[in-house]
Amino acid sequence: LPLSISAGVTSVQKDLARVLVLAGHEVLMLNYFPVASKDFNLVLCRVEEDELKTEVIVVHRDLDVILRSMQELKFYPDVIHAHTHTIQSRGMLDMILTELENPPLVYTIHDLLPYRQILVDYGPEELLSGRLNPEAISRALELSYYTSKRNPGQIEMIKKADAIINISEGHQKAMGRIFGREVAKKTNVIKNTTPLWFVLDYPEVLGKARMIRDD
Repeated sequence: LPLSISAGVTSVQKDLARVLVLAGHEVLMLNYFPVASKDFNLVLCRVEEDELKTEVIVVHRDLDVILRSMQELKFYPDVIHAHTHTIQSRGMLDMILTELENPPLVYTIHDLLPYRQILVDYGPEELLSGRLNPEAISRALELSYYTSKRNPGQIEMIKKADAIINISEGHQKAMGRIFGREVAKKTNVIKNTTPLWFVLDYPEVLGKARMIRDD
């Protein structure tokens, strides 16, 4: 999402970008929010006096132009970290991965659409305890795919992601119930309110990051 939007998603984007820059990484952010604009914004992130500063270096409606700019900068990321599924539409994610030499994809799910659909008719305990009929889960997946007003690409993003970050233990457990064991094995929990400084010196997090990158 564009950082001008005040939301939990953008707060996490800003905090993660700031910490990564402070840890010595080069960070580019690709913002795309088709509800407001069809433009892609390629944003360079830096930190001054412990605050994140951003500079929009390319604005264009053609994704090819954005990707060529990244190639000209010789920016081939070690990891792509997606926070929304809008980038999945019209084959854009496949294009990004291919042109940038297929780096691992990490996907933070801030809003689990099939779970929200299930909660329309059932309580969370019915799903999380395993008592929910599989047909109800299949129906929720179908409805969340076709009725999402934002974009129907979340399910494809979940399938393609090399690692998934959930914002709560409840969402992580719901992921396993809805999508099965193979998807559940890709999930980790980092709550939206978590200070992300811990990535700098927490061995388990660093170990998982290296495993995702090397695989």
